[in-house]
Amino acid sequence: MKIQSSILQQLFKPFATAIISLALLACEPISVGTWQTTIEMENTDQDSTWIITPEPTLTISTNSEVSIEEVELAGSRINWSTDGENFPSLGIASRLSFNGTINGNELAGTLFTQQGNFTVTGRRLPENN
Repeated sequence: MKIQSSILQQLFKPFATAIISLALLACEPISVGTWQTTIEMENTDQDSTWIITPEPTLTISTNSEVSIEEVELAGSRINWSTDGENFPSLGIASRLSFNGTINGNELAGTLFTQQGNFTVTGRRLPENN
């Protein structure tokens, strides 16, 4: 009887670990979705729409559309970076990087550039089903 109990205990740990790992892999990062964002710049605010996918990729739409592949989604955090030349409407030629967090349907973070740092806020748009 003791041997069976020991065998069951040894089998349970890997089984439980596998189930938990599969469950975590099936979860989408909480930042996935469509966001209406605003970059607060010195003289103006720059509105855009961000579409974040689980791959992860990010598409930013302003006057044009930019796909960003250097994206990291980790829990409630989102980080990305790209060349400023991808955003002529911002007038920033240097590298851009963004660090932000998600709290429910609110996004907040900072866009870091050589010309200065800018506050970014956003709100998740409802899904169209």
